[in-house]
Amino acid sequence: MRRLLGAALVALILTPLAALAQIDVPGTYGDAMRWYRSAAQAGDPNAQYLLARKLEDGVEGPRDLAEAARWYRAAAEGGLAEAQYKMGLLAAAGSGVPRDPAAAAGWYLLAAQQGFGPAQYNYAVALLNGSGVERDPVEALAWFDVAMHRGLALAQPLRDKLASLLPAEDAIRGLARGEELARTMPADMR
Repeated sequence: MRRLLGAALVALILTPLAALAQIDVPGTYGDAMRWYRSAAQAGDPNAQYLLARKLEDGVEGPRDLAEAARWYRAAAEGGLAEAQYKMGLLAAAGSGVPRDPAAAAGWYLLAAQQGFGPAQYNYAVALLNGSGVERDPVEALAWFDVAMHRGLALAQPLRDKLASLLPAEDAIRGLARGEELARTMPADMR
């Protein structure tokens, strides 16, 4: 009986492993790029993002920032927070797309609302500097607070400094807004 149970257990463990062994895995970067491109063209936001990263880095050919930006945009429009953040970076720098601080802030906000810490930080900086959005130090404090509580350590010094520079009632309002924002968004994606 024990032997029968042991054989059944081994079969349960090995059968999925044997099935996995039959999966065709790309052997070269060129193969992987073709797979990414095929899945990206089929509309998969994760594949679009990965393809964009490879194009930006110049894997299997020269860097192509315009093509990378096109795939980042597709992934961002598909709701992928990392791609939205990346589009913000590209728009802020004018890399692969025209420089557009307002577009950058908009992309940062979309990713920030999904709980993506670096986007929360960058959106706070945009609010603090009035870069692409109306300057709003109280709202900036709120986003620095969210980013800090989501584990982005570099947000804390700016949060603390800004809180000390604002009138007490504005600092209290900003920190309360940060708590409100934190309650309404998904878990940290860092």
